[in-house]
Amino acid sequence: MSQYPQLFATTPAPQLEALFRDIAASRMQGIPILNPALQVEAIGFQQWGGPQGRLWAGVLLTPWFMNLLLLPIDTDSSNRFLIKQCQAMALVQ
Repeated sequence: MSQYPQLFATTPAPQLEALFRDIAASRMQGIPILNPALQVEAIGFQQWGGPQGRLWAGVLLTPWFMNLLLLPIDTDSSNRFLIKQCQAMALVQ
């Protein structure tokens, strides 16, 4: 058991939406790629047991991008990621 608290013990969706709504309202204003028909939304975040440990998998939609995110649930999982690491994973259940 880790001595550190869980990073995202519950779904990270509310934190992501709040953060990216703030970014949309401030730093992204006036950027030509901003699509005003879209709103920030964190979609379908579920726990997934991947090769890096327990992760949250979901989609983050903003008016300027859509990304699949894999976020660590606990510090044991976060320690398995390397900065700028590229890795192929099968996302099949």
